[in-house]
Amino acid sequence: MITTNLAPPEMLAAIPFDPPTGTGKSYEELGGLVDKVLLHAVRTGHPKYFNQLWSESDPMAVLGEWLSTTLNCTMYTYEVAGMFLFIEKAVLKRMREKVGWADGGGDGLLCPGGSVCNLQALSFARHNKFPDTKETGLFGLPRMVIFTSAEAHYSIKKGAFTCGFGTDSVIAVECDAVGRMDPAKLEAAVEAQVALGHVPLMVQATAGTTVRGAYDPLNPIADICEKHGMWLHIDGAWGAPVLLSEKYRGLMAGAERADSITWDGHKMLGTPQQCAVLLLKSSDGLPAQCNGVKASYLFQPDKPFAELDTGDNHIQCGRRNDVLKFWMAWQALGDVGYAKRVDTLLDLARYMADQIEKRAADGFVLTVQPACSNVCFFHIPEFLRSDPIAVEMLKTGNPDILKTDAAAGFVEKCKKVPPQVKMKMMEEGSMMCGFQPDHGLPNHWRFIISNPRTTEADLDEALNIIARLGDTCAPAE
Repeated sequence: MITTNLAPPEMLAAIPFDPPTGTGKSYEELGGLVDKVLLHAVRTGHPKYFNQLWSESDPMAVLGEWLSTTLNCTMYTYEVAGMFLFIEKAVLKRMREKVGWADGGGDGLLCPGGSVCNLQALSFARHNKFPDTKETGLFGLPRMVIFTSAEAHYSIKKGAFTCGFGTDSVIAVECDAVGRMDPAKLEAAVEAQVALGHVPLMVQATAGTTVRGAYDPLNPIADICEKHGMWLHIDGAWGAPVLLSEKYRGLMAGAERADSITWDGHKMLGTPQQCAVLLLKSSDGLPAQCNGVKASYLFQPDKPFAELDTGDNHIQCGRRNDVLKFWMAWQALGDVGYAKRVDTLLDLARYMADQIEKRAADGFVLTVQPACSNVCFFHIPEFLRSDPIAVEMLKTGNPDILKTDAAAGFVEKCKKVPPQVKMKMMEEGSMMCGFQPDHGLPNHWRFIISNPRTTEADLDEALNIIARLGDTCAPAE
């Protein structure tokens, strides 16, 4: 089982959540709490955990996590971080080499999550264009606008209001049929904003969208950024690890033209949460220029090895040693092992897509061919399979019929099925996967394959579980 998945009232009854008001618990009682935690927590390392963009942790990365937590060093100065700053430099340099920047040059930060990486990239883009905003703020400046894919991660909007631009300054650019930003639509959107007197600040392209795993076409986007003097940021939190693979790195052709790239180690690469990296092409000290305030009680310029301190590069002060676990896994796997991991995950996605296309008779319809290791599809349960819309959809393998007015009644029935199936799935603890509407389509399944221990047999069984539980649904439910 992936989890006992108790309903909230049952979970509240099963575990004494409130800390004791008097003396603490004994070791025996604490051992009982540990047992309860292990029993009732979701087992994200299970080979049929497909719910989010991460799963099993690499064993050596877990060891690195244990070491960093035990040593409890923070990362702002050399005197307390010591060797870990050299580890950080080595990992960031290798990642920049994989991007294709000359000699691995540039800069980089580890941040608490991909959303913070994207926020920091936006802040760097602003400082690069208008460095005086660090002292004077946005007062008196023209409106700055940010362009991103209509299927981009929601963190770009959070970054926009946190940086003072407001969500209205985020322009969502239409995508093509497979979920990639349309460069022609981007060019038109930029020109429209320029005509209004606004300053085009940044384009955030996506390498591996959250739902479909789509990769935006980077070279045409980079051309537009160069033409209009915009910062090009790539949110590759999920999909950037293809840069480690000779087989799949072409999905990010043009990545070397970016100004910054978000790349999470805690997603496809199996590092325990959290381990998010922002890579910068610039090596001119932009992070410290943007974030530094030179606190005299921490960053004394006359102390030994002060030139190695990194704290002023970050918006944080105290910062976890998140790099050690990533480094330990990379030491164990090497470039070759990481490339194999990425290849395995994307190969499995293509296998699953092939099986879905072969099982139309069981009600399966693929929504889009996978680019990353996301697999999106419909399963039409038995009670809906005789509907004329379902018949046509299964015959053609094209779900776009669901976007027509004639399909409205069928769509209302169809979209209610995945929530029912997910509840059944959670109750029996057999599997975890997600569903959502997307790209004008109603609720459909999204499998994220991120565990290299998952096998083709696991994927076959996963489809069988969807079919079995789906076919138990009925119109009355």
